[in-house]
Amino acid sequence: MKGYGLIQALALACLFFATKNCYACNHSPNAEIANPDPTWVHINYDLCFDGYDSYDPDGYIANYWWNFDDDSGKGGTGHPPDCDGGYKITHAYANVDTYYPSLWVWDNGNPKLSNRESFTVYAISISLTSDSDYVTVNDDDDNNNGTPDNDPSETTVTGENDLVAIHLSVQPNNLSGEVELKDWSASEYLGAIKVWRYADKREQVIPDPSTGSRWKRWSPAALPQTLYVEGIASTSLDQARLALNYYAPSWGQVALPPGVGRVQLTVVKVDVAVSGLSETGELAPGKYVNVNWDDDDQDGRQPNDNPPDGVYTGDKDDPNVYDPQKAPNGDNDFRSFTVSISPQQDIVEEFPNSKVSITFPSKVRVWQTNTKKTVLGESSELTSGAEFVVENLPKQLYLEGVSGSSTFRDVELKATWLPCGFRDFVKVTVFEVGLTGLFGFGPQRER
Repeated sequence: MKGYGLIQALALACLFFATKNCYACNHSPNAEIANPDPTWVHINYDLCFDGYDSYDPDGYIANYWWNFDDDSGKGGTGHPPDCDGGYKITHAYANVDTYYPSLWVWDNGNPKLSNRESFTVYAISISLTSDSDYVTVNDDDDNNNGTPDNDPSETTVTGENDLVAIHLSVQPNNLSGEVELKDWSASEYLGAIKVWRYADKREQVIPDPSTGSRWKRWSPAALPQTLYVEGIASTSLDQARLALNYYAPSWGQVALPPGVGRVQLTVVKVDVAVSGLSETGELAPGKYVNVNWDDDDQDGRQPNDNPPDGVYTGDKDDPNVYDPQKAPNGDNDFRSFTVSISPQQDIVEEFPNSKVSITFPSKVRVWQTNTKKTVLGESSELTSGAEFVVENLPKQLYLEGVSGSSTFRDVELKATWLPCGFRDFVKVTVFEVGLTGLFGFGPQRER
């Protein structure tokens, strides 16, 4: 057959050159990207680009080149097993945007460029920050209604000033999908905080008041920029935790760099605990103490009264209310109370030598002993504004009535942790009870 010999010769030549890396018979390689399309990534977080599925039908891939669509590119050779070059490589996007990275490959023959393979990357940004790392247990009474502000009944508190603001952001805010704020505290600290929509405790967000769920979701466009955290119970250091996450459609939760979208708070409890008074009763009805008119040690004397002149002003003016037989336990009209703070050890480590101050009005006095005896040569009486180093707490102290109240609960006994201004207080009424003598003399003449 005419031409048969020529065809046979060409076939043999092609076979020969194919076995010798025949350039004429080299087929183009094929670039393939294994990353999902689209892919979601947080800015400044390494994304692994995977070209492992790329292939060459008559050889192998000799070179990979990635274009990340952000004025950068990176190539590599060989077949490394992880994300450090070649068919797998990492890259982090610095700015929020939509990117279309591409991959080209070359084979080992007469180098031929592959097709251009690309996919879509959405680079997003999430932010969750707080105005403070510490929040106080909110058991004061900013609206003066006799109920602690963290009581479940207090859903709107005019003048509330103990909540800590947190700030939330997801960019771009026109994303689809959902943003979730979650209380991810350890189980023993769940319930240590609440999150509110407004600073006056309107609209509880976490936990959900109807379902009890400890998370809340919004569309990115509806995400509040600021929420408010309330302390309910003290925690160890950094154990009240909130997390902000973004859930992309058909993708799920987007991975975040360490620490991004996370807030860790310490809930601090400064406590003034008065004997015989429950925590919930510290404001209303409060506690009472009597003006200390009696004479527990039966000495019948005024201060520096020697010899006694029969004019008695009561134990309130006696600098030492103690007698081995008559008053071995000191004055029995004091109201004892304890000042403490928690988490004490964590606070000592974070704020060494920080102090708690004690303040009170002149209608009462505060003593370090129930006998008024000197302590280490110094008077045991405390002045308003006296301070105690946190390491030396808890401290038991004694409250004495000096002059009667004008209205109920008008005496405020307050302890304040100075670094952050966190405080606790008890409202006290000072009762003045006395018998008027036959000749009209007041209580000071009764003896």
